[in-house]
Amino acid sequence: MLYGTTALKNDGTNITGSIVSKTSSDVGVSGATVSIPAGYYGSSISKSVADGSATTPATSITANPSISVDSSGKITATVSASKSVTPSVSAGYVSSGTAGTVSVSGSNT
Repeated sequence: MLYGTTALKNDGTNITGSIVSKTSSDVGVSGATVSIPAGYYGSSISKSVADGSATTPATSITANPSISVDSSGKITATVSASKSVTPSVSAGYVSSGTAGTVSVSGSNT
């Protein structure tokens, strides 16, 4: 029985209901979690989970090589660079995303 409702039992005593009425404002959303507290919902309800989006910044890498010449005239060019890649996430639920570092290195003679 709903909270506050009373009924008469067979033995002549009253019983009072204890099920609390709930509305959509009682339902909570936090990220991907929807919390629905126990109780009676007199009509259907819905609660939206905001769609988020993840974008990854451009990952182009610009590196300036170093060039050396030894005493025999051998020319060596070396290049190395790294760029951290961190996605940007807007408000809402995003199911997955990654971050990392891209490294490029090498040399040529």
